[in-house]
Amino acid sequence: MPAAWEVYVRDKRPDGPARFWREFALPAEWLDGRRIIFEAGAISFHAAVRVNGRLAGEHAGLWSSFQLDISELVRPGAN
Repeated sequence: MPAAWEVYVRDKRPDGPARFWREFALPAEWLDGRRIIFEAGAISFHAAVRVNGRLAGEHAGLWSSFQLDISELVRPGAN
């Protein structure tokens, strides 16, 4: 998420939960053994990350960053 989730919703409640999704494309050559890492900079408080409908992982921590290896969940083209 590029900023505080409240920026992207009409209802400006400070509490959650909130859902955010983003589509992205990967060139086929990126999937030739490279690791594809999802990185979040500051999550408050809980995040469950799904890629192509599958759970990549979860994180809990106040304003802490985390990374997930999503290599096994992505595919060439649209994700």
